[in-house]
This record gives sequence, C-alpha cells and structure tokens, in this order.
Amino acid sequence: MVTLHLFRDRGNASRFRASQAALSAAVGALLTELHGREDLRVFLHYAVHGASTDVGATLVDAAAGLDPQAKEELMTLAEKWMAEGEAKGKAEGEAKGKAEGEAKGKAELLHKLASLKFGPLPEGIAERFERATIAELDTWAERVLTAPTLEAMLED
Repeated sequence: MVTLHLFRDRGNASRFRASQAALSAAVGALLTELHGREDLRVFLHYAVHGASTDVGATLVDAAAGLDPQAKEELMTLAEKWMAEGEAKGKAEGEAKGKAEGEAKGKAELLHKLASLKFGPLPEGIAERFERATIAELDTWAERVLTAPTLEAMLED
C-alpha cells in the first residue's frame, strides 16, 4: 500500500495529500513488521527524492499519528535529507558560480584582445561575448591571434 501511494502519487502533491489517511494506516502497519523501520527508511528515501516539495510536508503530516520513536526517526531522516539537499545545492551553486566567473573573465579578456587587434568593436559585441559559451569563447580566443578581421574571428 505504501509503495502504491509512493509511485502513483509522489509527483502530485494534492493526490498524495488525499491519500494521507490510507498512507498513515499503511505506514503504521509497516512499522509492526520485522524489518518495518528499515523498509520505512527506504520508502521515505524514494518518496522524498524525486517527489514534489509538498510531498515531503505531507509525509511529515502523515507521520503525526505514528508512535514517538517512528516520528522521531522520520524527522531525523528528513533533517538529514534536507542537509544533504542544501549541501548539494551549495556545491552546485559554487560550481555554477565558478563557471560563470570563468566565462565572464574569458569574455572580458577576449573583448580586450579583440579591441587591441581590430580597434573599437561594433555595438553588441560585448553582449555577444557575455552570452557565449566557454567553448565559443575558447574558439574565438584562439582565432583572435590569426584572424584577419573580427568577422573572421567570430564565424561559425
């Protein structure tokens, strides 16, 4: 029953909330089984990862009727996953920031080199450099030394 609700409803928070009573009963029954707590941990792991944001809150609501130990385990897992999510988000943000910083630096250097070689650059070139991918910037940086014109440097 728990698995049914997980796979059927985890992407739809309103449907998941509608099945909260059945889910609470199923979780309660699961906890009476021999390996129920471990099964619940695995269930919650899959339910939280890949589910809509509201599903996590609904799971916490569903746990309100559980025994104190099960509720504490659920909250401990939720806190752990939130911390993991925050750490992952921070790492992704730092990587994104680093890549953006690298692209910005390359765009600025390319603008300076192109200006030195070709003179004042036409309007919009700075923006084109800023929107370019790192691969494009690398290609243009290689060409700036040998291209006879700005247009030749930028051609695809």
